[in-house]
Amino acid sequence: MLIDPNVANLRAAPRKVEDVWIGALNSHLVSFENISYLGQDYQDALCVMATGGAHATRTLYTNREEVIIELRKPIILNGITVNVTAQDLLDRSLHIELPPVKTRLQSRDVEEAFALQYAQFVGALLDLFVAALNALDSVVIADEDKPRMVDFAYLGEALFQANGYKYGTFIGLYRSMRQKGVYRTIESLPIGLALLTRLQNQPEGWSGKLIELLAQLNAQKPPGETNWPKSAKGMGDALRRLTPALRTLGFNCKSNQKHGGYILWEITPIPPKELNQCPASPSCPEIQSDLNQRQLGHEGHSGHENDSFDEGEDLEEYPF
Repeated sequence: MLIDPNVANLRAAPRKVEDVWIGALNSHLVSFENISYLGQDYQDALCVMATGGAHATRTLYTNREEVIIELRKPIILNGITVNVTAQDLLDRSLHIELPPVKTRLQSRDVEEAFALQYAQFVGALLDLFVAALNALDSVVIADEDKPRMVDFAYLGEALFQANGYKYGTFIGLYRSMRQKGVYRTIESLPIGLALLTRLQNQPEGWSGKLIELLAQLNAQKPPGETNWPKSAKGMGDALRRLTPALRTLGFNCKSNQKHGGYILWEITPIPPKELNQCPASPSCPEIQSDLNQRQLGHEGHSGHENDSFDEGEDLEEYPF
């Protein structure tokens, strides 16, 4: 309601990937409610949509004509479970964990209070946006601190500096949030969790044949798990998907030359001095306390499993 009022502000999970693009074509802000699962095809589509790209499909009732939808839209995914598991979508997302609701109100009370203060909310957001734009040209981010979504980082730094925070506060919090998101995505993948557990118990790393690594990890395979790698090739594919996450957590993962008919892999710890160090620590009590007071310190997908949030916390992902 504050950004893109629409007849359907909260939409159910789309049945097909194509529906994501059609829905986005008719809105500025795409918001999906109560998501419980995101398949790889959906995550790929959201990646493209978040940073800009096109979807092509055949025109109905024709064989040769094509319709091309080219978009770049902000997206909100609201749900309880962690469903952003693809590293490229995680890089495009802010994960915000909302606090449990302590006092419940009737819908009419919330709607009346919101309507009463609607104009002030919009005005405050516009004032913040103007202040951020005014500070944007003066923002400088060191090369070693630039994240993948560097344009977003510049805007975030401008917003924080416009609110009186010192240089690097946003980058530090952003990096901390990214690292926590990496842990969440790895822990949601059984093979990733098994590998992370092994590396925590073997901090010097690992090297050898993928078939050997898979054999060692098979002892941690959950009963009935269907997405577990079944071969050296499958293990290699899993490692390639996990490589960006492992790098964020302090491990380099790479394949080497063939040796005796096998490709040897190695996972080695990154020296502390080579890890990016943010200018301001996100765990600084003064910064975190101030952010909490300003309600900026909370952290934080397709399905409709549970309409009640009484027993859990509401998680939202914002691919920007």
